[in-house]
Amino acid sequence: MDIFSAINHHKAQNLPFVVFAKPDENKVLAHLQQDDVLYTVEQFTESGFVLASFNQDEVYYIPEEKSDYLEFEISKDLDFLIEPKASGSFKEEDKIQFEQLVASAIATIQSGKCEKIVTSRKEVQAVSGWDWTETFQKMLVLYPKAFRYCFFHPKIGMWMGASPEQLLKVADQRIKTVALAGTRLKATVDKYWGQKEVVEQQLVTEFIQRTLAPFVKELSISEPYTATAGTIQHIKTDIEAELMDENPAGIIKALHPTPAVCGMPKAVALDFLKEHEGYDRRFYAGFIGELNNTQTKQTDLFVNLRCMEVLSEKEVALYIGCGITAESDPEAEFKETVNKAVTMKKIL
Repeated sequence: MDIFSAINHHKAQNLPFVVFAKPDENKVLAHLQQDDVLYTVEQFTESGFVLASFNQDEVYYIPEEKSDYLEFEISKDLDFLIEPKASGSFKEEDKIQFEQLVASAIATIQSGKCEKIVTSRKEVQAVSGWDWTETFQKMLVLYPKAFRYCFFHPKIGMWMGASPEQLLKVADQRIKTVALAGTRLKATVDKYWGQKEVVEQQLVTEFIQRTLAPFVKELSISEPYTATAGTIQHIKTDIEAELMDENPAGIIKALHPTPAVCGMPKAVALDFLKEHEGYDRRFYAGFIGELNNTQTKQTDLFVNLRCMEVLSEKEVALYIGCGITAESDPEAEFKETVNKAVTMKKIL
């Protein structure tokens, strides 16, 4: 029985599991939970794999002590699975609705109430002959620099994604995180970024710096640089510091959601999204990853971006968003979401 047959046998019993690979790693790990209990993170002292909602109302995990483990290497033979072409198609109704949302966000920002709002949309995509194992294996090969995962729980459903953004990593009393914002196609010839994207990313960097300050010492921030994630690029800054407290709970709650997925100031942006976005993000733009791994002694969390929810064997829901500032253009922002959606469409 191969690894995926073993995981499917586990899934057939309606038991939870997660299978994932970290950025730039060839090793794939699977945690197979041995009961169907939905465990909730209470203190962030727990050990296991976490799946948290955007608003942190739901923070669930697959406990280490309740799981069996599998490990395997990404096979070079998976190259045949790659089908790089994907449609950038969309429904005109989705375009109109999203551009109206962006226009409302711009008006709110220009009124002086906030500096940035991250708007998003949900796109339901029909699939035929869909197999999660094939989709996940494509993801492993196609997006080696992303955090790639598939999470299943009978009381939640199935989510999978390839996130380019680390929320935080804690190891040996040191914390690492990133400020990621601004988006353009990888094929862009111009090496310089536009003012809108530079300002947007700087807002994220400054927020993280201010938020970390009460929890850390010796904060260091890299120069911004261009990072590639699949078919698109972002502006990225690496941030590192020494923690003053071993428990990451305070930092996680303060950092998430960051301006990269919510806006700034956070409270105003959240209020806008609750009133205008028109749907529940659930675990999109929440966070995922290892909490207090007892072997590595690390916490390694990622923002749940470039993700999808499996609705049935015939439908999946893609979740995509973009950062809005005073200089944003509604049509250009919608196009950005279309470009981002290609990340998931390429593996369906």
